Amino acid sequence: MYRFLKQNLENIVLGLENLNQIFYPVSITNEFKRLVFHHMGYNPYPLQEVYHFSKRRHKTFVGGARSGKTIAEGGEAMPVLLIPGTRLWLVGPTFELAEKEFRYVYNFMHRLLESDSPFAKEIEIIDEANKVEQGKMYIKTSIGSEIRVKSAVRPEGMLGEEIDWCGLCEASKLGRDSVFRYLRPRLTTRKGALCNNSTPSGHNWFSDFQTTHKDNPKYLFLGPYPSIICPYVDPEEVEEARLDMIDTPNLFSEQYLAKFVALSGLVYSSFNEINNVVDIIPSESSENLKRETAIGIHFSVPENESAIIVLHSMNNKLYVDDEVFGRMNLTTFTQKLHVLSSKYPEAVIIIHRDNDLKSYFAKRDFNIISTFDIEERAQYLEIDQGFSSNNIVIHKRNINLIIGLNKFQREEPKKDNLDLPSIAQEIKGVAAPKAFSWAAFYLMFNCPFDEPE
Repeated sequence: MYRFLKQNLENIVLGLENLNQIFYPVSITNEFKRLVFHHMGYNPYPLQEVYHFSKRRHKTFVGGARSGKTIAEGGEAMPVLLIPGTRLWLVGPTFELAEKEFRYVYNFMHRLLESDSPFAKEIEIIDEANKVEQGKMYIKTSIGSEIRVKSAVRPEGMLGEEIDWCGLCEASKLGRDSVFRYLRPRLTTRKGALCNNSTPSGHNWFSDFQTTHKDNPKYLFLGPYPSIICPYVDPEEVEEARLDMIDTPNLFSEQYLAKFVALSGLVYSSFNEINNVVDIIPSESSENLKRETAIGIHFSVPENESAIIVLHSMNNKLYVDDEVFGRMNLTTFTQKLHVLSSKYPEAVIIIHRDNDLKSYFAKRDFNIISTFDIEERAQYLEIDQGFSSNNIVIHKRNINLIIGLNKFQREEPKKDNLDLPSIAQEIKGVAAPKAFSWAAFYLMFNCPFDEPE
């Protein structure tokens, strides 16, 4: 075992004399990377080669949609995974948003071990899973290396680990707290490498990070590059997308030109994670405050996202305590609502209504809560009060809502295609549903959270 690796150790890493010595990802030679890429069938285009063959410890590739960021991150992980005893993470805002990078690693690894390469003779996969629905995505090898996918929804699960390499998936959508409190310290002991490739998503920690570290010799920053930097992207397709998005030029600039555009129409333009996201929601007893609790619900067809939001109103502040978000069938949605309604027996259940109070959606939601006799707790959604972002407090585990508030523009509804209640036209970024139901309203009218490919 390891004969090829041992015999070629000096060609694999610089200054590593035995397999028990601490390994640093920056020590991997470009010759070894080229060998790995060849046998796994990966042919990086010139900009990707600059990314891969840089000797800088931390790497960032900012590019438009389909510019090759995702496959580059998956490719960068592979040589590290082939070093005995290494530990790698791919971390996304959710498991679903980290699945694409893991898919590349998974396919690369299988292709490599099915080739006639020397790696195939000395390395085996001893355990693996690729089940995004269950949050189980990992590969363990016979040489003691492993790669796992982690979700920032429960960042506490990342504490206490040390890793050699971390790839941030959709980095611009991760929270500042997740990156600098839970992830960056994991790299310290092993002097691990951080790769955070992404398309921009407004001005946040990701844009600040590049400004702060642009002159640091340990960091490589590539971009921002437009989608057409990739030779496999047809410029005519991008031009067609520009014409399709003629009414939303900022969105086109962000997604295809990779520009850090200040989205002036954010629902709460002053929302930021430092001021609005917390570790602990105060209890009624600890603050000696009267607390009202609500559960906002929105069930959609399984092809789209449904949402359940738990909210508290205390001392003229709105606290978002918990969320359930994703594609669910009616049975799963009902079960999750039942769990939350039992956990918060004092909560009223907020149901969306339209102007004539006879909405199909309102009836459907009412029928859901009727299945377990909590219909007496139902209230229809009302709007008569506004909240500024200074009065919104969100628990850090509500990652989907935080992503939404960091990302989404409030656009004026078009008169000829009005999908929202007329009252929604008056939001202007500060109005909110009555008392504590603002977040439920927000998710209802912004589902689904479609992520770019």
